[in-house]
Amino acid sequence: MLGYDVGGTWYVYAFNSSTGALLWSHNVGLSNTATALATSGSYVYYQYGNTSIGYTVYALNTSTGTTAWSYASGSSASETPIVSGGVYYAQSAKSTGNSIYALNGSTGAVLWSYSWGTDGFTLPALGNGRLFFETQSGVGNRWEMYAVNATTGALSWVYNNLDSSVAKVPISDGTNVYVEGVDITSTPVIVGLGGTTGSLLWTNTIPDSSFADMALANGIVYYNGKTGSFSTLRAVKTSTGAAAWSYGYPITTTVSSLPVTSGSTLYAEAATTSGGAIYAFTASTGAMQWSYSIGIGTYTIPVAGNGVVYYEKVSASGTTMSLNAVDTSTGTLSWSATIGSGTISLPFVG
Repeated sequence: MLGYDVGGTWYVYAFNSSTGALLWSHNVGLSNTATALATSGSYVYYQYGNTSIGYTVYALNTSTGTTAWSYASGSSASETPIVSGGVYYAQSAKSTGNSIYALNGSTGAVLWSYSWGTDGFTLPALGNGRLFFETQSGVGNRWEMYAVNATTGALSWVYNNLDSSVAKVPISDGTNVYVEGVDITSTPVIVGLGGTTGSLLWTNTIPDSSFADMALANGIVYYNGKTGSFSTLRAVKTSTGAAAWSYGYPITTTVSSLPVTSGSTLYAEAATTSGGAIYAFTASTGAMQWSYSIGIGTYTIPVAGNGVVYYEKVSASGTTMSLNAVDTSTGTLSWSATIGSGTISLPFVG
């Protein structure tokens, strides 16, 4: 996980996933911003810098926390890079043009880079040998879905039936790609697209006035939608675009984040002014298994692995930052590690 101490120095921390014991910490630096933590096998990756001096990607050895290599990426950091098959994929924003690029995960060598101008963009998804992301480069500043070959960096296809008002991170099941947005008739929708050609497979109308990014598992996409003061967790079949199930949270919510899946279980957060909670559901039916109160404060999206749901939290007073582990079978706290104060980042299990 990433965080900084009371003096403003950033660190990458590694913990034993079963006990919460600190394994090592890596001093990132002072004053600038560290972001974009990702991990795969022997390496953990992060970006550090600012928009004036630019950002640099660093790879650390997961066993020791020592630096393996670095790469100057650009003037803006990619918040969530993708690491797959020994390749590190990320995006960079520069005044001369935005790009998505691929690095050798072991050496940092550049494999390819694809640029598309200075228009805004979403984070990417990987599937079917392609990277999928939206850019606001269409006619009338509309969002378009781009598919770039993950091996060569060549553009595969573009889908341009979205409008300019909403862009969400796409998600792929390895064959096709799914994205939320507002179509050119101003209707909130989820669309399923063929990963090879970008052909439209189906459209599902979203019944909520606002909606969060999606998770995907076992042939279903999941998202939190909100209308008024209440949020609903919704499940949509990827085969047809038909609704599978929905769950209305029994509390007045202020935030409902991206749900996450692990095996046959779905985990979701809902927050209120009096405190938040993590919920566990049977992913196929929506049956709730348990809920765990996480109190008042600021916290990350949960991450599941090793029979545990992990989340980071900063207390309501802002004086304490902690990494917390909840047992997935019982919904009870397994352990909590306090790490001073600072800014939280999404934890990774590796």
